Amino acid sequence: MTLSLEQAVARCQTIMAHAWMVRTFVKHSPEIEEFPELMDIVRTVFDLSRALETRVADAAGYLHMLKKKIGKLRKAADTFRHDAPLASTHTNFQQSVISIDACVAHSFQMLTPLRVRESTCVSPLMNHSSSCTIERRCSFLVVSNGKPSRSEKRSW
Repeated sequence: MTLSLEQAVARCQTIMAHAWMVRTFVKHSPEIEEFPELMDIVRTVFDLSRALETRVADAAGYLHMLKKKIGKLRKAADTFRHDAPLASTHTNFQQSVISIDACVAHSFQMLTPLRVRESTCVSPLMNHSSSCTIERRCSFLVVSNGKPSRSEKRSW
């Protein structure tokens, strides 16, 4: 299913609403005083939201700005994933890490089809038949980040 630019913006706005809720939770949590590093995700989500809200009426401009800023959100989410468990092991912090990671992943998913659609030929059937395929037998997924305690419990 291909989304129109306006539909993509509407979905991105929903994704950003989730990111805003994580921002609000972290900003008002008492742990922020002892772990000012957590403010990075707060500032990044705020900056991204402000940059995007001025372009909601211009779908192409909105998605262009999201492409420009998504890397900063990913970096802030990576830092938050590392710092949040140090600040607190409370379920709210665990869930906020999951939520902001989902926001980043879904934002990238919203941009990926647009990149492909913008760069494909007029005849998608020709493009599909001329594209190479990668056989994926016996593939292993290597996780390079996450909690070290979980990786020690893996059974190979």
